[in-house]
Amino acid sequence: MSVIEGAPAICVPAGAKKNFSVKSVRLIHESRADAKLVWSISALPASQRFVLRPGQCLLHGTDLAGYTQDVPPSALTEVGRYTFRLNAVAVKRSDLISYLGSFCLRSRGSVC
Repeated sequence: MSVIEGAPAICVPAGAKKNFSVKSVRLIHESRADAKLVWSISALPASQRFVLRPGQCLLHGTDLAGYTQDVPPSALTEVGRYTFRLNAVAVKRSDLISYLGSFCLRSRGSVC
């Protein structure tokens, strides 16, 4: 998890050994009462996948060619914890299939 130009982003760790072919991205706001999907994208079946190299990040709300916006990005205004999930399809059993990252939003809109 990172903040780039004021926007939260999910990143592939710089020390990762492989590129990460993105199948889907989810951003969930978690409150005490429930969890709410606030942004979601998925690769279209015949599209070429977006690839993140180690150390690269994907910002909240990024519109990627070949992906559908399942849940369009909304402004992050609700105070609380948010969890990113970056998903891939494993080619081999040993392949990593997800990266998770969390951040919180304070009452004045700053990310913690």
